[in-house]
Amino acid sequence: MIRTIYAIARNTLSETIRQNGFGVLLAFSCFIIAMSPTFAMFTFVDSVKLVQDMGLATILLSGLFLGVLSSTNVINNEIEGRTALTVLSKPVNRTSFVIGKFLGIAASVSIATYIQTVVLLLTYRIGVKDSASVELDYGALAGIIIATIVSIIIAIYYNYFLNRPFMTIAIWSVFFCISGAGLFFILFNKEYKFAPFTDGLNYNLMMASSLTLMAILILVSISVMASTTLKMVANFVVSFLAFFGGLLSEYIINQYAEKFIAVKYIFKAVPDFQIFWITESLTVGKTIPFIYVEHCLIYTIYYIGAILLFGILFFSRKEVTG
Repeated sequence: MIRTIYAIARNTLSETIRQNGFGVLLAFSCFIIAMSPTFAMFTFVDSVKLVQDMGLATILLSGLFLGVLSSTNVINNEIEGRTALTVLSKPVNRTSFVIGKFLGIAASVSIATYIQTVVLLLTYRIGVKDSASVELDYGALAGIIIATIVSIIIAIYYNYFLNRPFMTIAIWSVFFCISGAGLFFILFNKEYKFAPFTDGLNYNLMMASSLTLMAILILVSISVMASTTLKMVANFVVSFLAFFGGLLSEYIINQYAEKFIAVKYIFKAVPDFQIFWITESLTVGKTIPFIYVEHCLIYTIYYIGAILLFGILFFSRKEVTG
């Protein structure tokens, strides 16, 4: 069963990052993150806070869109197009199918989140020109630009001469090139002297991004569950309702639980996304304890397990015929 799940997950990962929509959405979100200091220059709020909040919000929303888009394309379209029948006619049970699909989509979204996080860290290192005294780190900006150009050149070469999928090669090239750029700026400070983990690594921002990824993975599990029975538009509706319900669950419970007892139980079942959104800690410079991240990870694993169980139950009742 493990080999079957691994094979499905690997194939799903390949299918997902091959999609043009996946690459375009990832590129657009990275562009928004990289341009956030420009937007911050024209506001009266704390520029650094705006860059952090805007970057994390972009990662979260893009993760939601990527999850719904990917799950619809690799699950619902296969079911509706009868492609899934070919897979399920082999010695592959529906439990392995759902778990493998989730792991493949989760891996692709995690890769996208990692790339966006490195771009956000480099953007944070560049700084915001909100006053004449602020000196920008143009080297970090050059790192993002060079990583992007090199990745495009590699993708064009492999696509034109070796007939490999452009988007797949582009995403993997960006993954490794942006990692190289990130590693360089972790090892060298703003004076470009060898000083590991001084100017290039923002621990709190990394922890905040990790928590954002956990929220995204819960949304992916909800989208996978919905994709076993619903098409893309309905999937978006369910995922967005879960997303906004999770953000507002604590407020709604506090306001209406005493008047309507059902509200308390309904919104207790909705994931609490507020525990993953800790931008206030970033603003005041408070260190995010690792134990908190660990507790959120346990919460994420349990919730994903429960959602996938429902997805397997729904899919087991769905008739897939040729």
